[in-house]
Amino acid sequence: MKQLNQFWSRALEFPKDFGGFRFLGRAVNQVGRAKFGDEWTGLEGSPPELLTPKVDLGGSGGALIPSAGTAYPWQKLNIDRLLRKRRPDFGRPEPVRGRFGIKVAEFTEEQWYAGLKLAQEADKASMVIRNRFATVTGTLVDALREGSLNSALRPVKGGAYSPVLPPSMWNAESFRERFRLCQMNDSDPFGIGIAGDRFQLIFVDIQGLDALAEIASISVRVKLRQASQQTYDDAMKLLPEWKATVSRITRTAFEAHCASQGIPSSSAREAYKKLQRKPGKQAAQ
Repeated sequence: MKQLNQFWSRALEFPKDFGGFRFLGRAVNQVGRAKFGDEWTGLEGSPPELLTPKVDLGGSGGALIPSAGTAYPWQKLNIDRLLRKRRPDFGRPEPVRGRFGIKVAEFTEEQWYAGLKLAQEADKASMVIRNRFATVTGTLVDALREGSLNSALRPVKGGAYSPVLPPSMWNAESFRERFRLCQMNDSDPFGIGIAGDRFQLIFVDIQGLDALAEIASISVRVKLRQASQQTYDDAMKLLPEWKATVSRITRTAFEAHCASQGIPSSSAREAYKKLQRKPGKQAAQ
């Protein structure tokens, strides 16, 4: 477990490029930065655990959030930790170790539901991180399955690459295990293991990877331009009404008005440049 938690935080120690191939962990971060820019942290592969307690309903495929009385001990411990960290006003005592493990103090109804709310907020943030990782790994898998990106294996301790893997090695519905430590067992490629005997490091070809990252980057830039154009159009729509209702026309005031409508200052400034000055009335900066 420690190895899993540390893997993505030790990216500087990932194997170096060699022979036209790049380690899969480095490839994930390259595509992640291309797709998400500064939002990409490099730690998406080890997101915060989900904390909201749930009870599996079995064959129905659903789940219920349990009460404090029916939650599992480990679920109670998670909620207790959240409350002690985020809601010290409740004054909850430290857990105690008993014969059957760690035991937390009983919850009042107010404490339990406050803890659930904190857990749900934390899980929402964790899901954003998980979705970024899923988007990037999905992009890589699609390219590997289609054959526009090639992959090969290398022994963990070093050495020559294997022959290029056929695209069919990436023809499955889930590759969660392969991205845990970026390793694969070619004798059991679709197994649930993540490391051990016969596992090797996964590499991808740099030429195909660079092309994939460039496509991802272009797509992001197009979306940003589209979003920028939309917010500029929104600012232009606000301009006449705002101008008619203020006694002093200033760019700062218009930016503040746009900000109250969720329009960024960059779009507000561009729209303000189009402001037609009336004779005798100076538009201030």
